Amino acid sequence: MEKLSTKKKSTIVRQYLSGLSYDEIATASNVSKGTVANVVTELKAGNFPEAIDLGEHIDLLRELSLELKRLNLTPGQCATGLTVLTRITECGLDPADIGRWPLILKSAGSDDKAREFVNMIYAIQDV
Repeated sequence: MEKLSTKKKSTIVRQYLSGLSYDEIATASNVSKGTVANVVTELKAGNFPEAIDLGEHIDLLRELSLELKRLNLTPGQCATGLTVLTRITECGLDPADIGRWPLILKSAGSDDKAREFVNMIYAIQDV
């Protein structure tokens, strides 16, 4: 059996964490499904120095990746959403009320007035 290069193993790990099936990884990487399974087993066992601290989180990362894929969301979109959610919470607002904000901002009249309103909220929060 041919020894896999670190680069090839890293590619397999990246594909696994991005939610591809063993069959998809095997096809894309031109290796057998058993080789994919062995690399994933090594990963979960913590045998990759760059992933040593991830051992217990591998399954969670994969589940997250699969959920993002199912929702058709990119990591960038999630990061933006988390930033917005954090800012909403920092302002003392309930994220559950977010559905009312378009109506509130629309009632401000113009984009400039809405922007002024949002800036006023930030100023109040800063005080």
